[in-house]
Amino acid sequence: MNEANSGICCNPQHKDPEISEYERRPWHDINNTPNVISVVTKSEPGEIMTVLDPKDVADGLTGWTGGDDFITKVFRFDDFAQAFGWMTRIAIIADKMDHHPEWFNVYNRVDVTLTTHDAGGVTQKDVALAEAMDKAAS
Repeated sequence: MNEANSGICCNPQHKDPEISEYERRPWHDINNTPNVISVVTKSEPGEIMTVLDPKDVADGLTGWTGGDDFITKVFRFDDFAQAFGWMTRIAIIADKMDHHPEWFNVYNRVDVTLTTHDAGGVTQKDVALAEAMDKAAS
């Protein structure tokens, strides 16, 4: 697999033909619901990332709130197993994107804060991860 193209996103335009069908195939959550998220390209070293207005970004995402240089959302699940399962799926996605959330979990609740530290604010990487989180939680 091409290292520069190993991230995940829910935008179907970001599919990379070098990603195998095995890596693209869906997984199932605790309720046996398929979760399909397609591939996005990682940012390259030295790439200039555009900082977006967090409040504008949050307005375009369901349930997200914009702060000074971040977006945030509280996810609630039926129980700890569902919350932790969701976090595990997102951890894999985030690692492939090389973009890791700040989050806090207590029982069925996961508080998430997204920002791109290298850019000093919210970027498209945060939007892509927020969309993946929302899709995985639905």
